[in-house]
Amino acid sequence: MLGALGTATLWHGLLEQPGFSATPDTPPSALAVDAATVAQLAAERGNAVTINGLNAALPWMRRDGRIGLADYGLTDHIGLRLLNSENPQQQPVQWFTGAGQPPLTLSAWVQGGHRYLDITPLVQQHGWTISNQGQTLQITTPVTRIEAIRQGSQPWGERLVVQVSGPTVAQLVEESGRVTLTVGAVGPSNSAQVN
Repeated sequence: MLGALGTATLWHGLLEQPGFSATPDTPPSALAVDAATVAQLAAERGNAVTINGLNAALPWMRRDGRIGLADYGLTDHIGLRLLNSENPQQQPVQWFTGAGQPPLTLSAWVQGGHRYLDITPLVQQHGWTISNQGQTLQITTPVTRIEAIRQGSQPWGERLVVQVSGPTVAQLVEESGRVTLTVGAVGPSNSAQVN
């Protein structure tokens, strides 16, 4: 377990624990911690997330009662759109908001080379279930349905519209000139694949 966590991450995490302080002059013997503290730190962060059964290599951590995912994971694996912000501690996002509704603002922090966004408001607003299995964070979202799939030609190219019954995680991957859209929704009995 410790090997997967990595020494730099472990020391960085230990130095942030309440009641623990160290300086560059602190002798190594003073940095000793018990196995329970190491296990707790390992359970509070990881580099793998499972979203509705799909695995993603994605850093996450729990901090001060918040659950943070690396910001790129919210765009790449959930489908959120990050909006402009002049405050690095606040990140407005757009995800299934209706016309005229303000964006949802998530708190943010930087640690260990990643910018984490607190997903707690998404969990509360959309009824997600969160748990961790060791260093893997498991996210389960409510089941939604694909209601329609439409394809049409636009002056700028082909447009594909997937109409869903509610907020749905989506992943768009481009590889070797081919685009794959994975939608976390149950398809209709007459579902179709569009290439």
